[in-house]
Amino acid sequence: MVAFCHLDTSKWNPGHPAFEVLHTRPGATPVCHFMPYGNLAFIKTKGITASLAS
Repeated sequence: MVAFCHLDTSKWNPGHPAFEVLHTRPGATPVCHFMPYGNLAFIKTKGITASLAS
């Protein structure tokens, strides 16, 4: 399993469903996604787009 976390959510829309589910607000806490083995993720880092497959 892989976790991807958005550490700075301060500029997100306050109405985003993640904030409702987590009972929080923009900028208060990180928001993470958990992806099971076998899922495909496209990640942009330092101007290079990478593809990782578990």
